[in-house]
Amino acid sequence: LCLHWCSSCPRQERGRTKGTTATSQQMPTVKVVANPSKGDGMPESVQETVRTHLDHGRACLDKGKYDDAIADYTKAIGLDPNVAIAYTNRGVAYWKKSEYDRAIADYTEAIALDPNDAIAYSNRGAAYKKKGEVDRAIADYTKAVALDLNYANAYANRGLAYYVEGDFDLAIA
Repeated sequence: LCLHWCSSCPRQERGRTKGTTATSQQMPTVKVVANPSKGDGMPESVQETVRTHLDHGRACLDKGKYDDAIADYTKAIGLDPNVAIAYTNRGVAYWKKSEYDRAIADYTEAIALDPNDAIAYSNRGAAYKKKGEVDRAIADYTKAVALDLNYANAYANRGLAYYVEGDFDLAIA
């Protein structure tokens, strides 16, 4: 997968993420949004604090400070447990620490909050692949592709997973 953050990514234009930088095919995707949740009934000051934790968590991820990122995303979740992006990005931090079960749990929660989130499915697929659960990875990559037909990294990662399984025809399809 890729790590999204430069302004040229078409995903940012759709409000999904901010930019893309080509990295390893195994890298999970970090999400960026302007308004993390509807904040129904939540004071603006609390919503702003959630956004601050999300932004700081993102900066920590970019600097490789994964424990600090996890702490910030956990604080954001404590203030607004319906902010799917906090689970997705905390999952990235766990993934970077090779804590794949915790990453999978966070991606699963993000999917429960936003079942149309192709990034969460693709990231969970990457975690499953790292655990050697290739069939589950393929299922998640396939769901990510179904949700976003332009998500090239999900296609690429699914192809790599099929390759690992020895299904070369599907790997190049």
